[in-house]
Amino acid sequence: MRRFESIAGREYVTFSFGLDDLELEAAYVERVMHHDPADPSGPWTELIGETLSEAAGRCAIRGGYTLVDAPRFDEAARTLALADDTFHLEKIVFGQVRKAERVALFLCTAGPIGEWSRDLMRAGDSLKAYVVDVVGSEIVEFAVDRIHDDLRARMAEHGLRITNRFSPGYCHWSVREQESLFRWFPPDFAGIRLSESCLMHPTKSVSGLIGIGSRVKLNPYLCNVCSEEMCIYRDKRLLPPG
Repeated sequence: MRRFESIAGREYVTFSFGLDDLELEAAYVERVMHHDPADPSGPWTELIGETLSEAAGRCAIRGGYTLVDAPRFDEAARTLALADDTFHLEKIVFGQVRKAERVALFLCTAGPIGEWSRDLMRAGDSLKAYVVDVVGSEIVEFAVDRIHDDLRARMAEHGLRITNRFSPGYCHWSVREQESLFRWFPPDFAGIRLSESCLMHPTKSVSGLIGIGSRVKLNPYLCNVCSEEMCIYRDKRLLPPG
């Protein structure tokens, strides 16, 4: 469900999803885990199906974005300034958004499913804990996909395009800059909080920015020029969604 809200004078587009809305299929999760869905050996098929069945009651999938006008880019420093906040984007992110005329800042969470994984690990069920962890990551990414698609459709109505989404902690963009990003949202937006160490709670949450404008474009993820081996997007973008 999408809503338009005004909070403290700023406009937000907010979303809530049921797990069925995301159309996350067990076969896709298996491929993310590098397991062939046609291979009946091993515990994965049954565990993934079981986890997806239970996950609907373990999630609170929410998120949203706000649009910020008049971004200021410094080519030499590779920074983006929004009002009084300056983001040090580094080479890859800066190169993708530097022509933007507006910026969308977003937050999204799958809710407490990450805590479910942690509880399973404490109980000694490491196998299911791992599956729940992967499913939780995919749920929040599928939710952000829906938010991203909504933004793309809205901007297209005005003859504008959007970029890929980028998150602090990836492509050498410091995770500490989530502090500045969170200042653009009211406290506990979508039920998400930021710790002093810049970790989000619930753990299966995502933050970031998307560039908007007439001269930007949506590119394939540039994994061939990025050294982030732990990036959640590496290789995964080659997978079909179904």
